[in-house]
Amino acid sequence: MNDDIFFTISDASDSKTYGAMKIVSPSSESQLEAATDVTTLDNNVSTYFSAKKRQWVIDFVDLTTEEFAEIKNFYERQWTQFKYPMISISSLGIENVTARMSVNDTSVIDACGTISGFEATFRESKQI
Repeated sequence: MNDDIFFTISDASDSKTYGAMKIVSPSSESQLEAATDVTTLDNNVSTYFSAKKRQWVIDFVDLTTEEFAEIKNFYERQWTQFKYPMISISSLGIENVTARMSVNDTSVIDACGTISGFEATFRESKQI
């Protein structure tokens, strides 16, 4: 794991930062293109570009039930406050980007309630 990696999530109610011990490195980044390719009669391609956004997947490891609840609260608040959280990912140079958050199913790995396999996806977007 890279000790220089930090992931920060914030909204109007809270802000939390998680270091390399809680996230898998490197976090992935993908490009989401809104473009339409049109193939002409002579088999050339013309592209109409609309927008390009980014998406990040953060894999969390060994979260306590309290840490899991903190992160899950950001997800829930976007539904109740109608505002997306903002994220920063130090290793990717991402700072205060508004992003729609989605989460996967999780599993508990021990009797103490340690959470394993929790993944959150953040899609860059304008604030709703």
